[in-house]
Amino acid sequence: MKRAAVVVFVVGLLIVALLSLAAPRASAQTPSDLTDGLVSCWDFEEESGTRYDAWGENDLTDNNSVTRGNGVTGYAADFVAANSEYLSVTDNSTLDLVDQFTIATWSNLNTDHIARLVSKYDVSGNRSFVLRTTSSLCAVFSFSADGTNITNVESAACGTAANWLFVVASYDATTVHVGVNNSYTTSNRDFDLFNSGAPLTIGGVGSYLDGMIDTTAIWLRALSNDDVTWLYNSGNGRSCADIINTAPPPTPTPTITPTPTPTATPGPLIYAADLPSGGSGTMTMEVSAGDVGVILAVGLLAVLNVVILISQLVKDGTLRWMR
Repeated sequence: MKRAAVVVFVVGLLIVALLSLAAPRASAQTPSDLTDGLVSCWDFEEESGTRYDAWGENDLTDNNSVTRGNGVTGYAADFVAANSEYLSVTDNSTLDLVDQFTIATWSNLNTDHIARLVSKYDVSGNRSFVLRTTSSLCAVFSFSADGTNITNVESAACGTAANWLFVVASYDATTVHVGVNNSYTTSNRDFDLFNSGAPLTIGGVGSYLDGMIDTTAIWLRALSNDDVTWLYNSGNGRSCADIINTAPPPTPTPTITPTPTPTATPGPLIYAADLPSGGSGTMTMEVSAGDVGVILAVGLLAVLNVVILISQLVKDGTLRWMR
């Protein structure tokens, strides 16, 4: 009887395994195509000198020897405020943020202080925006619609010194969103950013940054909450490569290829059968991998029933020779 119990157990495991062949597999959730509207993305992996744009053509010039430190993903640009260090790129049409945009950046400040993170901000009459920290390490998005007058939207959430902060500002033509570490403040606004000719700077000019900046990206659209949450990644961040890899694979261009010579390949299962009229015919059955699993599972269930029946007969004494 112990042998029969073992057989029943093994057959049951096989049935579970075979039925799992047809079970659907859950797929990992992914964001939208984050290359849609992407202007530039910088990872700051370089030890010094030019910081290269991983997506666009806005390579950043090193001003006053910005160095490198350990970042959220890989390395980060390391700034010393006392040396007036910053990175910059000359204004061009790709950097015209007007009515819809998102700016996302990772920063790690050595102390609590006001620091410009990303900006296009010059003298009065040539001001567009500044994304900066407050002295309490909250985030502020300051912007101008006329190049002179400034409006500020400040986040309720703040960070702490010597810790990485994910700072985001976006505008969807009706609402400004400003946040730290995936906690956002919104403000209903109706404006177009002034199209300043000032260079884009990272790390300051005026309110210089003492600390590091890692992966920074700019889009000409307002990202969704799900996209921003994906970028935050529970505080682990995403690299420019991660962002670029959200793009769907390109559709291959059809090409004309010669028709190959047919070769013999295994065909479907074919069964012969006698027809009621006395003639003959064939029945074709094509079976998928999932179908095979189900068929085998049903067969094993039949075997299991036979084993149980035999075990019962042995127990009742009907089949003494099995004892």
